[in-house]
Amino acid sequence: MKRFAMLFAAAAALSLSGNAAAAGTQPARTQIVVFKAASMTATQSANGNCWTSSIASRRADAYRCMTKNSISDPCFALTSRSVACPSALDPKTGIRINLDKPFPAPQGRSQRTPYMMKLAGGITCNMGTGTVMPGYPFYCTGNWVCATPQISHPGAPVFVACGQPQTPTAVTAVGKYLVTTLYE
Repeated sequence: MKRFAMLFAAAAALSLSGNAAAAGTQPARTQIVVFKAASMTATQSANGNCWTSSIASRRADAYRCMTKNSISDPCFALTSRSVACPSALDPKTGIRINLDKPFPAPQGRSQRTPYMMKLAGGITCNMGTGTVMPGYPFYCTGNWVCATPQISHPGAPVFVACGQPQTPTAVTAVGKYLVTTLYE
């Protein structure tokens, strides 16, 4: 019951913030943040390697990396022998991986696409890097899933379709929610 109340409160906050912004009572705004590896504070450091490009980010400097039995994705080149892997909840902090092997050959990608977003109401969403819900590749706190946000033009508020997964292929309670921050 407590979990239902928390989910209902989060849904109400998301819905109200999106509706208020649309009604003009509060300006809707989406900030786009381009992750810079050098600005991340490493909360831990480990040795490991990156074996392929990132699944979560389409940037040319983004990799999928491993330390012991733990996979981090995305990780962004910090130096020629290290990467910065931002935390799934706060991209200002994360793990620094010192590479045992050189980077893999580049795969010719250079798009900036969101790998993480924060929604009005405090929900944090990260791009899924394994099996994902069809049409909803972002997995969020509070058991939410979201579609890929579409940026119409810089400076415009971004809204995204989100809902609650009911089965591996069905999402219910789908609504449009304001994205307050997109991380690329």
